[in-house]
Amino acid sequence: MSTYDERIPNMIIPMSPALLEELSSSEKCVIDFINVHETKIPTLSINEIAEQTYTSSSTVSRAIQKAGFSGIAQLKFKISEPQQRNTPLAHEILAKCYRESVETIQHLSVSDIRKVVQAIQKSPRIFVFAKGLSSYCGMEFCHYLEILGYHAILVDDSVLLLNIKQRIQPTDLAIFLTLQNTSSEIAIAASQCQKVGTPIVVCCGKKDTVLYDLADWYFLVYTEKVIDDSYYPFFSRLPLSIFTRILIEFLYHATTSQPQPNRPKHSLSVR
Repeated sequence: MSTYDERIPNMIIPMSPALLEELSSSEKCVIDFINVHETKIPTLSINEIAEQTYTSSSTVSRAIQKAGFSGIAQLKFKISEPQQRNTPLAHEILAKCYRESVETIQHLSVSDIRKVVQAIQKSPRIFVFAKGLSSYCGMEFCHYLEILGYHAILVDDSVLLLNIKQRIQPTDLAIFLTLQNTSSEIAIAASQCQKVGTPIVVCCGKKDTVLYDLADWYFLVYTEKVIDDSYYPFFSRLPLSIFTRILIEFLYHATTSQPQPNRPKHSLSVR
């Protein structure tokens, strides 16, 4: 009679005598299912595995942990690993997103984030400056501010950027979202804000920029190329979205945890 190992060679979870002794009958049923249907496991949830093995999600979880995995996610990763090695391009694309997220979060200062949140709460108006594709991040950011009841103004027009000193006040807050600070209008607008006395927040993918010397708070994020065009490379805006997402959630908890003055429920785009 053939053993289980002989019937299913190269199992993802080898059925050693020690493991067989530790598993209950229900847990063994789960391991059997995983080994037989290995290629399907990455697409199944823990509840779906439980349904197909007539067990419970807790039984599935225990069986996977007894087999040496921290959980279903690690098991799925191990099953997918050989496929990822055969597709280096896909692996590199995912790795770029991972690096952007991790490097950006590691660079952010929580204490500075909290200070910016306090500045937003005190400001009657928040001017969000962005150009090109970054303006879409600015637009989303303004909508979130609107939902929280703040008066947000998106400035992405070149003429208004060059003449922002006519509109902005020392009591307002200026937030600049830019990856490379390649737009001269952004630098000019920041300079005008400083002269007016408006506090300046900058989120940028480069440290050596004019904005670094103008900012009250400077958040350095990490970005990589999405399209490596020889004439004009396009960088990912994911880091800007990560920054604004973190800022909004900190602001949300700070806003809902204490009474706030009535604020106009609208967001404006100045063009």
